[in-house]
Amino acid sequence: MAGDERTLATWLASLDDDALAELLRRRGVSPAASWRDFFDAAEALLEPSSIDRALARLDRGELAALAAAGTDGLTPPTVVAQGLARPGGAVYAPVAERIAALRITTDPADPPADAAPVPAAATATVTAGGAPASAAETASAAERIFTASASLADVLLAALHVPLTRTGAGAVSAADRKRLTESGAIGAPEDLDDLIAAGEAAVLLAPIGRELVVTTAGEQWLDGGTVARWVTIAEGYRRRLPAGLRTPQGGLIDPAGWAGAYPLNTEWPAQAASLRRTALRWGILTADGTVPPWSRGLVEGTSLDTDSLRDALPAEIDRIYLQADLTAVAPGPSPRGWICVCAGSPGVSPAHRHRPTASPRSRSEPDSPTGKAPRPFATFCASSHSPAFLSPSTT
Repeated sequence: MAGDERTLATWLASLDDDALAELLRRRGVSPAASWRDFFDAAEALLEPSSIDRALARLDRGELAALAAAGTDGLTPPTVVAQGLARPGGAVYAPVAERIAALRITTDPADPPADAAPVPAAATATVTAGGAPASAAETASAAERIFTASASLADVLLAALHVPLTRTGAGAVSAADRKRLTESGAIGAPEDLDDLIAAGEAAVLLAPIGRELVVTTAGEQWLDGGTVARWVTIAEGYRRRLPAGLRTPQGGLIDPAGWAGAYPLNTEWPAQAASLRRTALRWGILTADGTVPPWSRGLVEGTSLDTDSLRDALPAEIDRIYLQADLTAVAPGPSPRGWICVCAGSPGVSPAHRHRPTASPRSRSEPDSPTGKAPRPFATFCASSHSPAFLSPSTT
């Protein structure tokens, strides 16, 4: 034990400031830790409770590699960087003891009956997943992009006027949730957390003390079109994804394996569910895990296909004319089969005509020979700077 502490202390002393700061961050060390020297640090990092917290932060591949390092003496760099193993050698004895106690193994095929969730082989993290989405799922994903873009835009506009207040736990206050729900910015209070997470990942929102404020990037995002908005969100989403969901090429592992990516982290299933909801909300994945064409690059670690998304969306309206009777006229015909929101719509081509109603998200009904209204859903509205048309859901 003393030999391990001395070895770890010597290695810690050899690290540069950036590497040491990263190790302490990944190990979750409090800035208030009362360590006097590197020997105190090494002793604390090799305590069983500290090791267990470190193991909980490792993904399936890292856990499998760590278990293998205890038998073959080969240590992956990511494990060494967290102070769990000697550089180029075996894991420290206290770490090996915790591995044995938690019954971590490199072979997931035959786990002990009383074992903790067993990490799969490291190769499980390099398999990109997601079959191509069907035409119907692709159309639904495009609708969800419109809806999510509208909701987040409304949230940002509200935050421009009055910054959102956060509680001590970091969540947006109940008063702000109620205000945004009543204004129609979000469909339900629980939708706000995922929208805020997407906005923060894309640096559209930033915390200042107990408030969330719109950044300069957020103001620019509001002025962009739907495709540009989605690209910003998708890139932010990709940057914030934890390493356990990524392939070596920078893509995503099969969504079916997300829930088990961090087997020893009891909080991870809820985090994985939130990431799946965000991917679904922003048209990155479909409900069954298939991939729309514009997200294929994100899944494979290449560039995003904005052309396919642009083709899936109708042309956006970039201007309207407000008449003396307060009727808003959108130049050009309303595309057949698409519906528009923001107001009731009594007119058709050569211009689409809207009269403001009590609800800013009321739905207009397209010219339909059957007289049947399409299934209702939330869509883009005027407060989001870019009124747009959406295809009704397939029935």
